[in-house]
Amino acid sequence: LLLLALTNIQADLLELKNGTQLSVELTKALTTTDQRRGNRFTATLTKPIRQNKHTLLPKGSKIHGRITDIQSIESGTSKIGLELSSINVDNHLYTLTTHRVLLECNGDLITLTEGAPAFDAHTELGDWIALSGDIHIPTQTSLTFRLAAPLYIKE
Repeated sequence: LLLLALTNIQADLLELKNGTQLSVELTKALTTTDQRRGNRFTATLTKPIRQNKHTLLPKGSKIHGRITDIQSIESGTSKIGLELSSINVDNHLYTLTTHRVLLECNGDLITLTEGAPAFDAHTELGDWIALSGDIHIPTQTSLTFRLAAPLYIKE
């Protein structure tokens, strides 16, 4: 009887596979000077995720993320690491596990050291460096994250 109940629960869920790309837009700027490890940020999904005629994640869904790494240029290199942690779909909050996006800046050169692909084709990384050498990611910046574990969405 328990096995039958578990099967019925799984039948109502649709799976987004590990590696699925989530394109998001930041709702607020992030900088290495005013953030701390563990701080949260919000974003919105910019492209819907569809599967078998179902829209699993609608465009505009609210996404929460957290800062995994942060370092100001005062130590010689500034860096900021980001990952997504949850998404709200039709008033259901789903936990996300994504690969981290890590940006590092050594003076006037900014590099993506983890999480590729992270940026849309129009992103100019040079615009992200403050005169001080710290990283500033502007509001409405588009980033792409990849799921690190499957996500199960209610049908």
